[in-house]
Amino acid sequence: MERNFENDIVPKGNEAVKNDKDKESVSVAESAIVADDINEKKISKREEVDKLKADSKRYEDLVYDLALIEDGYRKELKSDGISGERLEYLADKISDEVLERIKAKEAKWVDEMTGLRNKNAYKEELPQMLEMERRMGEDCSILMIDFDHFKRVNDIYGHLVGDEVLKKMANLIKSSLRASDIVYRYGGEEFVAFLPNTKSIVAAQDVAEKVRATIESHVLEVMQENGENIKLKNTISIGVVGTDQLDELNGNENKNIQKLLEEMTNFADKAVYLSKKEGRNRVTLYEDGIDKNKEDSIISKLSSKFKALFYKN
Repeated sequence: MERNFENDIVPKGNEAVKNDKDKESVSVAESAIVADDINEKKISKREEVDKLKADSKRYEDLVYDLALIEDGYRKELKSDGISGERLEYLADKISDEVLERIKAKEAKWVDEMTGLRNKNAYKEELPQMLEMERRMGEDCSILMIDFDHFKRVNDIYGHLVGDEVLKKMANLIKSSLRASDIVYRYGGEEFVAFLPNTKSIVAAQDVAEKVRATIESHVLEVMQENGENIKLKNTISIGVVGTDQLDELNGNENKNIQKLLEEMTNFADKAVYLSKKEGRNRVTLYEDGIDKNKEDSIISKLSSKFKALFYKN
């Protein structure tokens, strides 16, 4: 810390005054350093919170809760007679603990490999979002997306290449959707896209077709373990279901929201199954009767097997 030594030249009788002023100056300076340190921590904390908000708009409510918790804690501290730097320190400490819990929840909800939200997030977030869409009187849709013949990629090129392909495909799906749409890695090579505010199942079908065409037309360049690059083309099968369909089929307006989510997920899964059964690389809308088609297919296959056994004997 730089000092002006001209100020030290004072009459001898004023030595005590000079020393007191020096001590006071040092004390003020130290307080300024502590204050700067606290402010830096606050800025750093604010940047951390802002980054959480930027990474996922789903965390806006949690960040808002954090602010409320900190405000409430400050009021309690003040009522207990704590103020100044001690109050700031304790308020920051509680914020740190809450923020750590938020970050832990974020880690639990994010698929480490693709960076997408995972099945845990899907199960926790979707009921809230469905409820919001229902309250606003908006329709929404779910796309169940399954990569065709993905096992072959792993079997031929290895799991490292397979993982890289999944990452690139996930990015392609995201880039094909609106900013408001959310993509989840549901498990393995299966993904789910939630489309809020889709006017009709036909609009959702158009979005699904866009995603399918994007993947089909894209050539992925991936590096193998030996350092050589390979080019791969992949396709996807998609099943689509919308709340406007369920209104007609089952009257979802009176359904428990958790039950509605389970039903939509199940129907989308049946639709993607039919896409694969019909030759893959296609979009299938859920419709009444898919269950029967599935059952007929199983009965037909079993019947063929029994016939083969009969004629063989």
